[in-house]
Amino acid sequence: MNYKDTIKLPRTSFSMKGNLIAMEPETLERWKRDDIYGRIRKARKGCPEFILHDGPPYANGHVHLGTALNKILKDFIVKSYTMMGYDSPYVPGWDCHGMPIEHRVMTDQPEKGSGLDLGEIRHRCREYAAKYVDVQREEFRRLGVFGTWERPYLTMSRDYEAGIVRAFGSLVEKGYVYQGMRPIHWCMNCGTALAEAEVEYGDHTSPSIYVAFLQEDEAEWESRGVPAGTETVIWTTTPWTLPANLAVALSPGERYVLVGSGGRTFLVAEKRASAFLRDTGMTGEVLPGTVFAGNELEGLRMKHPVFGDRTSVMIVAEHVTMEDGTGCVHTAPGHGAEDFIVGQQYGLPVFSPVDERGVFSGEAGKYSGMGVFDANRVIIDDLAGSGRLLHASSTAHSYPHCWRCRSPLIFRATRQFFLDLSRSGLKDRVLERVDEVQWHPGWGYERMRNMMSVRPDWCLSRQRAWGVALPVFTCGRCAEPVLDQGVIYAVADLVAEKGSDVWFDMSPKELFALAGREPLCPACGSRELERVDDILDVWFDSSLSHYNVLKEDYGLSRPAAVYLEATDQHRGWFGVSMITSEALEMGRPADHIITHGLIQDRSGRKMSKSLGNVISPLEIIDRQGADILRLWFASVDYTADFRADLSQLDDAREAYRKLRNTLRFMLGNIAGMEDFDLEPGKLAGFDRYIYLRFRKLMRFCIDEYGRFQFHRVYRELRNFAVISLSGQFLDMRKDRLYCGATDSTESVGTRKVMAWMLRGLVQLLAPLIPFTAEEAWTELPEGLRGEDDSVHLSLYPEGGSLEESPEEREELEAWTPYLEARKVALKVLEEKRAAGEIGGGLDAMVRLTVPEGMEGSANGEDWADFLIVSQADVTAGEEVTVSVENAAGGKCNRCWRILPEVGELEPGDVCARCAAVLEGMEPDD
Repeated sequence: MNYKDTIKLPRTSFSMKGNLIAMEPETLERWKRDDIYGRIRKARKGCPEFILHDGPPYANGHVHLGTALNKILKDFIVKSYTMMGYDSPYVPGWDCHGMPIEHRVMTDQPEKGSGLDLGEIRHRCREYAAKYVDVQREEFRRLGVFGTWERPYLTMSRDYEAGIVRAFGSLVEKGYVYQGMRPIHWCMNCGTALAEAEVEYGDHTSPSIYVAFLQEDEAEWESRGVPAGTETVIWTTTPWTLPANLAVALSPGERYVLVGSGGRTFLVAEKRASAFLRDTGMTGEVLPGTVFAGNELEGLRMKHPVFGDRTSVMIVAEHVTMEDGTGCVHTAPGHGAEDFIVGQQYGLPVFSPVDERGVFSGEAGKYSGMGVFDANRVIIDDLAGSGRLLHASSTAHSYPHCWRCRSPLIFRATRQFFLDLSRSGLKDRVLERVDEVQWHPGWGYERMRNMMSVRPDWCLSRQRAWGVALPVFTCGRCAEPVLDQGVIYAVADLVAEKGSDVWFDMSPKELFALAGREPLCPACGSRELERVDDILDVWFDSSLSHYNVLKEDYGLSRPAAVYLEATDQHRGWFGVSMITSEALEMGRPADHIITHGLIQDRSGRKMSKSLGNVISPLEIIDRQGADILRLWFASVDYTADFRADLSQLDDAREAYRKLRNTLRFMLGNIAGMEDFDLEPGKLAGFDRYIYLRFRKLMRFCIDEYGRFQFHRVYRELRNFAVISLSGQFLDMRKDRLYCGATDSTESVGTRKVMAWMLRGLVQLLAPLIPFTAEEAWTELPEGLRGEDDSVHLSLYPEGGSLEESPEEREELEAWTPYLEARKVALKVLEEKRAAGEIGGGLDAMVRLTVPEGMEGSANGEDWADFLIVSQADVTAGEEVTVSVENAAGGKCNRCWRILPEVGELEPGDVCARCAAVLEGMEPDD
């Protein structure tokens, strides 16, 4: 007889390698054909809601690794909560307005957009955004992300734009909007402000100077550990802005050092010290022993380099880089966008002593009446005379020019529209809402409170072309702003019908007529009003997604259960959403706010094309499959920044291989089963143990999914599959599954508990690796799968059914000494194998001493089966001891165990167990 034909080996079409690259697109087609997502929505209708609201990515370019991480994390939540029985719809969105698209449209034209009118610019921007919405939609789908992809929300849709205008009208009505100052690009020749879209960059030669600031109060500097007389060095290519200097900005986390040269001591960033000496031609060296973090010097004061009766303050700012200069940045809030922003944070005035012709005003002292570029030479000479100038040269660089007249531009503060955070205690009210939200991780709470506490009034206006028009006017006589909520609401209705372009096509008279009246300035009574053609800040657009999307039109409600975005969104989408939500008196936008870290390269640097360190998620998918990428992301603690290295994919691939092979083995061993009715109370030995362990695993994983702790789910699933299943249960049960009688109580019980675990394991893996889980699910016997033809339609067991009773806890704990003894025995067996004294475990006979009461069986399990050896001699003793020798007897040619009985029975080459199995077999078995 060929005993191989009597062995019940695993049978399954679930392949070992998977071929994700081919399988995943086929699965996507099946999901689309069978409308799996639509059926999920119908199945969960009426269930408790759990809404994750999508913060809109920007519709510009292909999906990058950070965007992929964000979408996959969201999908983990939506899929897991759906399987917990929640109605968890996911409506994806896109942020469609703003400068990146506008800039790309302008620079992609043959002449950089020259000659395009406003309407054509906006039309091309809309087309560009629509193109990349389609591109990214397909890329997100390829990641395995479920959602209403055919009906996303777009910030450029008419309904959404109308909602923006309507919300702005409400803020005007509540008194939150006022006009203030902000620096923008200004053309001195044309005498006008320019939107970014009207700026062209070309070569320009500018002065390049290094300027030393003296200490104001040497004692105060010394109290911070900085020697008296130390001079802080800045570098600038705009000497004309020095009269407006109010501060010097340092990078808060960078190291600053002292450089000695010619008897003077200079403060510069450590990373820029060598370049500073090289560029200035000075001879010197970094003085040893004294290093400062930028934030340790915050608040110190310096003498103004131009005006002796003024001072400048030391501040810190995130925009300070180590790419050029000294790491100490000249800051004039009236002449730079970043300067303005950081100046607002420190309460610095917006000082801009330059008129619309680019001529210094009386506030500029001795430079009054000079053109700013003409004043460069005079200011440099004055700095040289005072000893503040360390070095002067010129540099050719890319510089902004007016697209109309090609003249070089300046940055100049002009009047802008702001949201008043002090109005009606808005900031304090927002801070109260911050207290209501659950922050994940917990430190997000303090970060948001700290940022919101110092947040300046929000500048809403932008001098750009692509966005929602700022629906306000100015008076041609008195120049006061005219904000009429009645007109704004009427404009919103028209925008809903025709889109936001209508604002730019209508006169003030026509716009006021929408509200049934004539234009009128409430300040002076003039009827000569001018339309403001600014646009609203695109952050205002996205901040209103709660207002425009969390409503019945999208099948959603507010507050959302979850907002989840990168950590930089505390200042961004999280913060602005909470501001508009509270200002509009709508409460908090979300119950939970989750942040994930930023992805860096292996050296901790930001990924960028210029550095050549970008890892494309699309390339990973094309080469290895989306499930590998998803498993990689599941394996990391996403709450912290993490360094991405393609070698980490090796770990993900290995984990995937082990998980897949576990699924494959289990699928193969339940082939042909029809009865899946598991009776836990009848399970014995290790079958009972693994049943209880898996129930505990399910409870843990479902709880951790609920807490958004995906890396903990991944870790437990991987460990259970590798250690508890493959390393213990499955290995231990191979003999029973392959060689035992298929109809024996033991074999039937083992297969039933295996089938039950397999179904649960596939379900638990489904949020993480949805393609592979779906593939495995379709391989389950129909009686095990039930009516759900997709794993994503199935439900996890209810929490109560998985609760561990005290008796069950005791059962599990009772296994601990047996598993410890097994661990000791396996270690000795491995040592014997390595030494060549035995071949495999079935060659061995183990002599084992265990504490009294354990010698009879391994908690109901035969000790030889428990240790996967042919024979075991177990006695009671003080402690666990193990010795291993070659088993005595004959080798069963069917199960390969070595037993004394082999050769003494018929047939003579098998053991008693195998002989009985063979005797009970039907002829066709």
